[in-house]
Amino acid sequence: MNWWAILKRPVIDMPEADKHFEWNPDYLEQTVKAWDRDNPAKVLHIEPPQSPDPAERMADGSIRFAPKGSKKFIQDSFKFITDRTIDNQSGLLKILREKGYFVTVKDSRWIKSHYGNKLNRITVPDEARAYLITVGAKIASAMRKKNPNKRARLPDKKRSAESIQRWNDENEEYKLDTVKGFKERVKEVIKEEFDSNIPPTVLPYLNEAFIRNKHDLYLTQKALISKNWVKQNILKPIFNLIEKKRIADDTRRIIRQRQKEAEKEKKRYYSDKGSRYYKTPKKGRKLNLRRNRMKGE
Repeated sequence: MNWWAILKRPVIDMPEADKHFEWNPDYLEQTVKAWDRDNPAKVLHIEPPQSPDPAERMADGSIRFAPKGSKKFIQDSFKFITDRTIDNQSGLLKILREKGYFVTVKDSRWIKSHYGNKLNRITVPDEARAYLITVGAKIASAMRKKNPNKRARLPDKKRSAESIQRWNDENEEYKLDTVKGFKERVKEVIKEEFDSNIPPTVLPYLNEAFIRNKHDLYLTQKALISKNWVKQNILKPIFNLIEKKRIADDTRRIIRQRQKEAEKEKKRYYSDKGSRYYKTPKKGRKLNLRRNRMKGE
């Protein structure tokens, strides 16, 4: 039994635990299964940690840095929802926290506001609880050392003094703490990428809302504004938006063309039968072909 079977969950398609090795899944499985063996709570939903690409968040209109607690706030945590509180919940949470996990418990109101009134066709009871488990640096770094050949999901946020100083210097030089300074620096980097010119298709998307969102990202990451950073976090989401608009425009154009062709075919049909079978109705008046034929029109 793999660790996604903890708490005797119902059948739910989940990704391989290997993708989330930094959570130390073996320990979680052993701890929770042993704790909940005698009187297991029923699991209504299990959801793996999610950290969508910032570019994709912009492409679908979502907000990367929404206020914590809002529906659009994305927390990189393992979530499982039970029909009631786990027996001796405080004892289990204490063990997990001592190990290095961060655990947050949410009530049914939070569950219903984020997932709706039903999960897997089961109505969410008032006693339902959501457990959000976030792994701390202590566990994550130890698991990365133990599994050097596996792709790390959580970034190693340790930074050297030199790296921090470089970021501070650039931040001060270009006034990147302000939205205006950030926007001008981003434009400079884009011009370097495209031979001193910003593509006309890109420029309209460098609006205030988009730039503010990316400025929040920059301040959170504390990353240097390099060409690679701009490509990944500025240009890629813009190109996604451009492609999305192109597809929408093509769809509208095809629909209009088909409507015109249908109208032409309709006129051609009545034209072949004689003008008395087709008359363009006046505005606000319906075409009555039967009455026109009776009058000999």
